[in-house]
This record gives sequence, structure tokens and C-alpha cells, in this order.
Amino acid sequence: MLNRKITLALITCAVFIACTTGCDKSKGDTKTTASVTTTQSANVTSGKVQLKSYNFPEFLNDIKIPDELSRKVYSSFDETKFVTEVTKQPFSDMECLSCIDGMFYTFKEGKYMGLADINGEILVEPDTYTSIEVGSSGILVLSYDKEMNTQDVFAIYGTDGSIKKLENYSFDENSFAVTENLVTDENKSEKEIKQYTLSVNGTLVADANGNTQWDSLKEVDMADINTTQVYKKYYKASKNGVYYYICFDRLYNYTIYEGAYAHIKLKVGESEGECYVLNYDDYSELNKIITSFGYNKNVSSPSKDKALDYIQITMGINEPSQVVFTISSDGYCLTDNISNESGIENKYFSCLDKESFVSLVLWAEQVLSLEYTN
Repeated sequence: MLNRKITLALITCAVFIACTTGCDKSKGDTKTTASVTTTQSANVTSGKVQLKSYNFPEFLNDIKIPDELSRKVYSSFDETKFVTEVTKQPFSDMECLSCIDGMFYTFKEGKYMGLADINGEILVEPDTYTSIEVGSSGILVLSYDKEMNTQDVFAIYGTDGSIKKLENYSFDENSFAVTENLVTDENKSEKEIKQYTLSVNGTLVADANGNTQWDSLKEVDMADINTTQVYKKYYKASKNGVYYYICFDRLYNYTIYEGAYAHIKLKVGESEGECYVLNYDDYSELNKIITSFGYNKNVSSPSKDKALDYIQITMGINEPSQVVFTISSDGYCLTDNISNESGIENKYFSCLDKESFVSLVLWAEQVLSLEYTN
């Protein structure tokens, strides 16, 4: 967090540099610099300055389709805790690939997978399934060749090394329950507030910190989320202003993702990219940067260059109303206030310091990129 604060301080310093009027940029170039003269502007000092150079943030090249379920913060099931790679072969008559829960070995013959116990006794012959994996604690998933389009087989295993196939397994929609609770809010003079819990088969769903109480909680459809990740069930939750999606697979394992707060689309030269802001602290920093911008009092005509660099930021995408800022590299800004409840849009133009655009590009490159490094 300290590094993020230092980075934010460096970026926002650009906002208080003098505003400028000229721009030297070649069409198609992804790196831009400009030497400019000053005009009078609110919240800025005068003086001739050299605008900082900026580049198209490279991390955006790796994001083909922005996905709201990109920032995983917790998973109830970690396969790596159950499966280890075999580095020393335990048997002479089969080549083992992995060890499952210290009790079983997977091995392969041709395209088929088999399963043996720790003594080398074959439990599943390598003639039917092309994949054998751990699907959840105590459950194996045995998969046929994908071309057969046949449903997977599930089997439970015990601590004694026994395996039993589950007949006619199906995902039960009635296993889920949302409960409303009245709890004491210590921050508001012990006033009672509504909190919500989610349970699956009677077990409360908790986050990485063991929290089971949510400020808001509701089931949503996959169509309500901009994602390509397929789960059996989705819930949207919030806690202390932070948004989350709780997503369940077919074995009731759940993964928690932090939700999206803003959407950013950026063009520099001939390079374009877009992504979500998926971290609450980053979103707060972005708000501070935008509200610190100065405005030009002496406004000239905007550029007619169709190849002009720009950044478009949609703030509050999980809120009833959004604000869309479209800022060009010459400082012109279109602000569009959109209310989902009333359907009314309120648009207006303003002229910002040219450093405003540069500071946003630098913020995306130095801060936002960290959300997508893992």
C-alpha cells in the first residue's frame, strides 16, 4: 500500500504543473511528448513546462476481452493442497503422474488415465477415462474423452483409501439459503443494522478472513455479469463499500472475486485497450486524481484530429448512477452523468489541464496494471 501511495503522489503532482496549449504528436505513435506554453487555469501554477511522455500501457495488450471476474480474492477449494506431482516413481510397472491426497496415484496408458493406491493396486483401469482429478475435498472427477460428449463421473474417497462412485449426482438448487440478520453496528452507537448470510447445505459461506456477514447479498444471473467464466450459481455481495461476486461450481466449491468499480478504455496512437478497475483502493485513488484536476479559463477550439489520444472512464458501474469521462490528450473532457433509475443523461463539456490526460495514462500504467500482474 505504501508503494501505491507514493505512486499516487507522483502521478497527482502532474495535475499541479502549468497548463499548456501546444502538442507535438505523430499519428500512430504509441509514445507522446509535447512542449507547451501556459494559459491561466484553476489550481495550477504558471510557467513553461515539458509535458511528461507517456506510452500505451503494455498490460492492456494482454486483455482481449475485459472480464469482471478477473480479480480472485478467495477460493474455498485449492487443488494444489490435494495434488502433488510425482518426481520419483513409486512403482516399476507404471509411470505415475501425480499423487492425490497422499493416498492415490494417477498413471497413463495411451490416452487413458488410471488410478492406483499407495501399494500399487489398480483401482481404476486405464481404459475408460482420459482425466482423473480432484474436484473437491474427498471427491474425484473422472472424465471421458471430450469427443464423446458424456457427463463426468464423480466418486467419493475415504481416509482408508476406498473409492465409491456417486450414482446420478446432480447440483441441487435448493441447497442454498440467504438469511437476513439484525446485528449491532459498533460504529453507529450500537444501532442495529441488517446483515445477510449465505449458507450451502447448512454451512455458512465465509471469505478469506472468516467473515460470514454481508451488507448486501443477492443472487444474480451470469447475464448480469460481463464474464466468460461459467459457474452453476452466482451471488453479488458487498461489505464496507467493497463489492464481491461469490460463484459456485457444480460441486459447491465457491470462488470469491472482487467486483468492478470502473471501466477504462484507452487509445494511444494506433493502440487501443480496455479493462475494469477491480480494486476498491485503486478506485478511491482514481476518484482523488479526477477531483484534483484543474480547469482552463482561456479555452481555445478543440483539435479536429481524429487520431487524437483519449481515455474514457466510466465510474460507479455498480451504482444506480454512473459518470462517464471522455478526456482527450488536448485536455477537452465530455462528462456524461447517467441515471439508471430515471433514465436521464446530463452531458457537459469542460477543458482540463493537458497534464490531466497524462496523469491518467501514467496511473493506468503504474497502478492499475498491478491488478493484472498475477
